[in-house]
Formats: sequence, structure tokens, C-alpha cells
Amino acid sequence: MARIEGHDPVFRGFAEERRGADPAGPPPASRPAPAAAGDELERSRSTGLFGPAAINPEMIPAGATFRAAGLLDAADQAKHRPGALNPPIGDTLVDTGAQYGPVVGQPFIAGFGDTSDIEPNDVSQGALGDCYLMAALAAVAQQDPERLRRMIQKNPDGTYTVTFSMRQPPSGEYAPLPILVGPDLPLVAGRPVFAQTLDFGFNGDVELWVALVEKAYAKLKGGYELIEGGWGEDALERIAGRNFDKVSPSSTSLEALARAHASGSPITCSTPSDGHGKRLFQEGRLVADHEYWVESIDLAAGTVTLRTPGATIGAR
Repeated sequence: MARIEGHDPVFRGFAEERRGADPAGPPPASRPAPAAAGDELERSRSTGLFGPAAINPEMIPAGATFRAAGLLDAADQAKHRPGALNPPIGDTLVDTGAQYGPVVGQPFIAGFGDTSDIEPNDVSQGALGDCYLMAALAAVAQQDPERLRRMIQKNPDGTYTVTFSMRQPPSGEYAPLPILVGPDLPLVAGRPVFAQTLDFGFNGDVELWVALVEKAYAKLKGGYELIEGGWGEDALERIAGRNFDKVSPSSTSLEALARAHASGSPITCSTPSDGHGKRLFQEGRLVADHEYWVESIDLAAGTVTLRTPGATIGAR
């Protein structure tokens, strides 16, 4: 099996409970590289980084992590406090030039070629290192889109309530955790700068559901800069309201992944940090320290097809 700096790969999927330290090391999804990141990014555009990659599991780099339906930390509940409708953007993101402003849109829009108004291709990471959250949203959009629809409610005053899930001690059952956010989003030149969208209505309305969930997650955690870097299973549990676990390819099988996917489990896969930034590997089809979502598993071909959350240039 290929290796990156000696780390073991890890899958995440439906499971009973996480145990012990995360084998994948520190959280993936550091700050996205700018579009002019150099030849490696340009090479990735020509070799399929932003498209689907059908990969033999044995060729997935050591330190990779798959995620599908861990216990949520009950202490997270204490971090949720009523407050401003707009979470802080954060001093470390000041270089993006983002400022809150109004966006004309609606939560769900069926874009050109879409069969539904909630599709994985709605999700596109912007200038924020939260690929773990974006990959989780794309995976759930594929496997359980109606859950996302139920999460978002527009209120009569124009605000939105985004309802996550919270694991309650001692029962371990998940309870609703509603987060109230305003309709304004962080913008640059009048366009959302963090979570992006590729779908627009005939009247120019912007599809908002991805950005609204990202904003509510930022409020839950205390601000946008505080959701840079994280674990996909934590985001999946907040969204899906059930336990997710993480396993390495060596401790599972392609058949087990296929069963989980066929049963409706969203699955994500993170690659490890190699200590050298967002270096490309596997012939430019994957990058280190990034979270992907699993589109399909082909038992006959022996491959897992991974997609990056969106094709925004520079989103890593």
C-alpha cells in the first residue's frame, strides 16, 4: 500500500462508537490554497483533481480517512449560546475582504441539468478550510437529501433556523439543536466568499442551503475562523443525527464499504497531512490534507470513486 510519511489510512462510516485517538492524526482541511498556488494546482486541474477519481483501495494513500455513519462530545452543547445572527468572520480571514451583505436567493434551486433541487454538485468549497464540512454535506446530499431539506426553515422575519443534532447523555440519543441565523452572508464583490453555489434561479436568485448550513455551523462553533480544519465524522453526526466512525482500509473491506453505501450511509474520505502543505499525489488525482466524499463503489472494478466538494479553483 502506498504511504505518506508513515501514516495509516482511515475510513469513516456507520458504526457503533469511536474508540481511542484518531488514527488519521491532526484534522484535515487547513486553509485553502489560493488559485495561483503554482504548478501543482495547475497540474491537478488537468489530471482530474476536481473530477471523479476511481481508485483501487490499495492505491489510496496511507493516512487517508473514509467517513460514514463516534460519539459527539456533549461539551459541544455548552458552546451553543444565543447571540448575534451573524457569527464573527474572524481576524485570520480578514485578507479575504469578506463583509456581511444581503444575498437574493432561496434555500433550494434545481440548477441546469439537476434532477432535484438538492444535489451533491450544489456544494462547492470557497475561501475557507472546511472541506470536511463541505464533503459531509455533499455525501448527505447524495444519500439523504430530504434530511437537508428538513434542516433548513425560513422564518417569517426573513431569518433561517438550521437544525443540527446533538447527542444527549446519558441515553446517547440525538436531540434537535436549532441555530438561528440571519440571511446575510460574507461577501466579496457581492458574491458569497465561503461556501459557493453553482445553481441559480431563472430570476437570478442564488441557491443558499450550503452557505446557510455553513453559517449555522460557524455560529455553533463560535465563528467562521473556528471551523477551519475539522473532522468529517463530527460534521456528519451534526447533520445526520447518528453515530459515525472511522476505520482504515486495512481494517475494513471494499465489500463493507459497499454495504454501508448501499444502505444509505454518507461516506467521506480524508487524506493525511504530509507535513508539506497541499502536495499532490496519486498522479495528481488527490491532494494531502483534504476531505473527499464517496460517490460510488465498484466491486467488479475494485475501485472507490471520490469527489472533491465542488470544483472551485483554489479550494483544496
